[in-house]
Amino acid sequence: MDASVIASFREKVVQQPEVFFTPSEEVAKNVKAFAKHAFDRTSKYQSKSGSAAPLEELYVDGFDADQIWEQLRLLNGPLVTEMAQRIRTFSKKPENILLFPSEKQEESEEEED
Repeated sequence: MDASVIASFREKVVQQPEVFFTPSEEVAKNVKAFAKHAFDRTSKYQSKSGSAAPLEELYVDGFDADQIWEQLRLLNGPLVTEMAQRIRTFSKKPENILLFPSEKQEESEEEED
């Protein structure tokens, strides 16, 4: 289902942004499906501190746009706070930025030998 949700969103919304000019149930359905897909994938994320995402999934059936936005805010609030903290840390010590974390593991293993 993941690939079909993404493909449908790309085909019916991303490649045709003019669909937002006229309200449509089909567009709303595609946007909700994609938002749910993206949210459900990211809700599995656990921060370094070990705190889990506030919701396990995005509930869209029977919910209006405002209710869906509130659910998204629940996920994004803690995530934004954590990302801001990481950015501050990296700005103070840019050498801690690892593009390829496995390289750091290999270096530490070599030092141990």
